[in-house]
Amino acid sequence: MSILSVAQEVAILLSQDEPTTLFSTTDPFAKEIRTLANESAAVIGETYDWQILTKLATVTGDGSDTSFSLPDDYDRMVMKTNLAGSDSNIDLVKSYDLDQWAYFQNHGATSVPGHWLILGGEIQFEPAPALNVNYSYYYISKNVVSGNKATFTTDADEFVLPERLLKLDLTWRWRALKRYEYAEDMENFNIALSKAITKDKGVRILTVGRQRVPYNVRNAYPGPLGP
Repeated sequence: MSILSVAQEVAILLSQDEPTTLFSTTDPFAKEIRTLANESAAVIGETYDWQILTKLATVTGDGSDTSFSLPDDYDRMVMKTNLAGSDSNIDLVKSYDLDQWAYFQNHGATSVPGHWLILGGEIQFEPAPALNVNYSYYYISKNVVSGNKATFTTDADEFVLPERLLKLDLTWRWRALKRYEYAEDMENFNIALSKAITKDKGVRILTVGRQRVPYNVRNAYPGPLGP
C-alpha cells in the first residue's frame, strides 16, 4: 500500500477529505500528514531491531587501516553485536567508553584479537585488521521506505514495515497535533506495535536440560585493571 493510500485511509478515520496527492499540493492536511508520516516511519523503525531492516556489512583489512566507513544506510548496531575476524573464532571486544579506547590506542590492545568502537561516523579497530581478513557485523538500516530510502518523497512510496502501524501512528499524531483527545488512539497503536514486535521475533525455542556455556562467553572484564 502506498503512502498516499495510507493517508487516504487515515483521512477517513479523521473525518477529513481524502487527499489526491501528498507531495505536489499545498493542502494543509496533506502537508501535515506527509510531515507526520516521515516522523512516524523513523520512530517505528527505531523502536525495535526489525528483521527486514537488519543488514550484514563486511570490512576487509589491509594491514594498516584502523578506520572504516559505515554503510550509507547505517542507523545503529543491532542490540547485541559481536565482531569476529575470518581468521579467528574469538570475538573482538567492544570498548566500553572513550577512556578505555584511548588507553588501548596509547598502550596497545591487551586482549586477543583486539578491540573495536564506533567513533566519528566510522567503525574503528585496534589493532588494524590484517591483510584480507574480513570482519562482518549486523546493523539496522535507516531505510524504512521502499526503494532503499529513509523518507517518503513520492505518493507511490511504501512503508517496508507493517502499514497498519503507520496508519495507527498517524491517527494519534494528527489528533495530538490538533490538540484533540488522542489517548485511546495512541494506546491502540502501542498495542499493535507490541504485537508486531512479538510476531517479528518469531517462535522462541525452549531448551530442556542442563545449561550450556554460551559460545561467546568471555572474561567479566577484558581490559587491564591496573594503570
